[in-house]
Amino acid sequence: AQLSECASKSSPTIVQASYHAKRVMATVVHPSKNGSNSNDANGTTTTTTSTAHHFLKPLTTTQRDTTTSTLHRPILTSCTCPTLHHLAQQTVNHLPGKTLAQMRNEIDMGMVGSRSSVAFRHTVLRENVLPAIASSSSM
Repeated sequence: AQLSECASKSSPTIVQASYHAKRVMATVVHPSKNGSNSNDANGTTTTTTSTAHHFLKPLTTTQRDTTTSTLHRPILTSCTCPTLHHLAQQTVNHLPGKTLAQMRNEIDMGMVGSRSSVAFRHTVLRENVLPAIASSSSM
């Protein structure tokens, strides 16, 4: 987000906002039937005892930094989820003209924050985001 210059006592105003949606590439890990220990690249030991659950493991790159220690960073690709793009675009459109103080108040009140219940988030998706996606894809 780009913020405006402000006087020392006022909160900066958001002038422009944008988003970049990315997703982490992952592979499915199938645990063994008998229960076994496995070590990943970071030396973490994982014990698996059931075949009922499958896990996603992020694909990572191996890079060396200046101290010659190995870094494992997740491989990111562009996200193509229409629901995420629609919700992100609504958020980006909401931000310009608002001050940081106003945004903090909205987050604290649960209007756009993570403090809202799962039921509330489902209602927002069902009533606002999903119908807009359905109408745009039917055109």
